Amino acid sequence: MAAPQHNLEACPQPPIINIKRSVMIAGHATSVTLEPEYWDALRKIAHAEGKSVEALIRKIDEGLTPSQRRHPSSALYVFVLKWFREAAAAKQQVTAKIAS
Repeated sequence: MAAPQHNLEACPQPPIINIKRSVMIAGHATSVTLEPEYWDALRKIAHAEGKSVEALIRKIDEGLTPSQRRHPSSALYVFVLKWFREAAAAKQQVTAKIAS
């Protein structure tokens, strides 16, 4: 039996609308472009850490290498992914302790 063929062009997808914001990193104004969901995630993380989004971005920037600083959007994507992975792992640990 042959594998089914998928026509991705037949599956319309909504356009991705990125949001560009100017932020101060290392004392310089820099434009960062992210999808709305990532800006929302950064707002939630900043709120959880008691910071503004800009302060959170400055904190993230402090831990970057010079080559990572050339691509701030990529660094923010990775930070958001790691933060939520760590939060999920911490929640699993608490749930496991409660269950035992």
